[in-house]
Amino acid sequence: MDKSETYIKQCNCPEIQEGHERHDGDVYWHRGFSKVYTYGTERSYYADNEKGKYIWLPTQSDLQGMVEEMGFGWFSALVQFTIFANQVMVEDCYVTVLQTKHTKLRAHVLEPKFTSMEQLWLAFVMLTLYHKRWDPAKEEWR
Repeated sequence: MDKSETYIKQCNCPEIQEGHERHDGDVYWHRGFSKVYTYGTERSYYADNEKGKYIWLPTQSDLQGMVEEMGFGWFSALVQFTIFANQVMVEDCYVTVLQTKHTKLRAHVLEPKFTSMEQLWLAFVMLTLYHKRWDPAKEEWR
């Protein structure tokens, strides 16, 4: 489960947060405590009583469920996701040029924009449902 600062920022958008009903096992980031909690544990009190102070972090399963709710069957969703993921890997990678001071050899290293499956599935959901892409420079969906 991705609990990175980037994923928290990506999830902090109305498209993901609005309308979500909490369930036992949901993972969320609590802004006041700067900590990740699982709903249904001793800290779930905060999710119920301090609305606006937590950010729901959907799991890969949650994100796949959103795609299924769009009307895709599991196989169709997988095919569409695979096409999307291949496109992202080609178009949306950062290229880092490495060169040592002792050699003129240069190597191009691809660094993916998305560093977890949750980030990649979230990007797929956001593009498919809301026609938005993650802008890492501005740290927002556009």
